[in-house]
Amino acid sequence: MQPTTLQQLIDATGGRPIGARRSLVVSGPVTIDSRQVQPKGIFWAVPGEHQDGHDFLADAWKRNAALCVIDEQHESQVGWSFRRRPYLVVHDTVQALQHFAAWHRQRSDAFVVGI
Repeated sequence: MQPTTLQQLIDATGGRPIGARRSLVVSGPVTIDSRQVQPKGIFWAVPGEHQDGHDFLADAWKRNAALCVIDEQHESQVGWSFRRRPYLVVHDTVQALQHFAAWHRQRSDAFVVGI
């Protein structure tokens, strides 16, 4: 992923940052699977049919996610031991991910082919 500033993430998603320095820049991959979190990456907690990504926030931070994106309804789930870790609170994580993807695509010169 191209380096993305916290402000760019806020602009793309309408999120509210908690515990993140304004100078934060993420350059690792975005993932919805906490087992695939890489340093400098973003863990996007999305609800699924069988699992909810919000249940794996601690795992994502233990794997050194630069930032986690969570929804407003799950903000209280962030344990006290992780209150100092950076996260972005959005109204709906799926919708915010769609907005971020559209924003990211607009920045790219890549030729897109749909099949």
